Amino acid sequence: MGIGVLAKVGKLRVSTECCMCHGAEETVDHLFMQCPVTQAVMFASPLNFSISFVPENTAAVCAQYWLQKEGHIYNFCLGACMWWDLWKSRNKVVFDKAPINIPSILREGLYWFNSHYNTDVQAGGRSMLSLVPLQHFESPLWYPPPATHIKINVDAALSSDKSFAAVARNYHGGFVGAETIRLNTTFPLVDEAHGFVRAIQLVGRLKVIVEGDCQMVVMILQTKTTSVPWRISRLIDEINNKATALNSVEFQFVPKRVNNVAHDFAKFATRHNVQDWWTSSQPPSGFFLC
Repeated sequence: MGIGVLAKVGKLRVSTECCMCHGAEETVDHLFMQCPVTQAVMFASPLNFSISFVPENTAAVCAQYWLQKEGHIYNFCLGACMWWDLWKSRNKVVFDKAPINIPSILREGLYWFNSHYNTDVQAGGRSMLSLVPLQHFESPLWYPPPATHIKINVDAALSSDKSFAAVARNYHGGFVGAETIRLNTTFPLVDEAHGFVRAIQLVGRLKVIVEGDCQMVVMILQTKTTSVPWRISRLIDEINNKATALNSVEFQFVPKRVNNVAHDFAKFATRHNVQDWWTSSQPPSGFFLC
């Protein structure tokens, strides 16, 4: 028997108010359709969904709408993943007193969709959904680390010839070091994971923040999922083992436009067939050309 029903018959005294918007009674249709938090998430997601698209603001009618549209399985699965993470976030509010975080709901909902809808993801395919819709919630700017840390941005340039780059900067945004390495793998996810391995190897025992735009690798390193594609499991183990020797290490996801220096530097390395390491006393000319 649901909590709301128990409350109504007097067997349990709890609030039936929506814990996310505090503006209406929580029902299935309110939580998944009518709540302003849900509406913001669904409109910002790749579905770009508005409740004005359906004749009735009910979850059942919405599911039918997704299934009847062109690309029906895609729409339904993506919507279901968003609903799933909205439900998890609602439970965190109720049981853990956690705040509502719309960017986090979008990130994790897209992660589950990328993990389970498209089998190419497990093989390192290119067809994962991006987080471009998060531009409404996340700053498009790169921010320097705290004074006690070094921040390393990593990215791979994925074309017929592949390279990845790691660029380290301090709390002033000043260049500390960089490395580019040529790759001969055939799976983009493996290329991205290699960048995180090199970042950990570069920092010695410094406190470090490692940023990258590969959502799956970051969420695995943040231990937000235990589902690790087998192609990168060895690399993930290597990263975690090396991270234990550091004073402090944080892994953060950033949109590609925030990670542009590492991305452009990796493209520079691919274009000019460059594999090298640079220090602050001798920064690469390509660093300024990116």
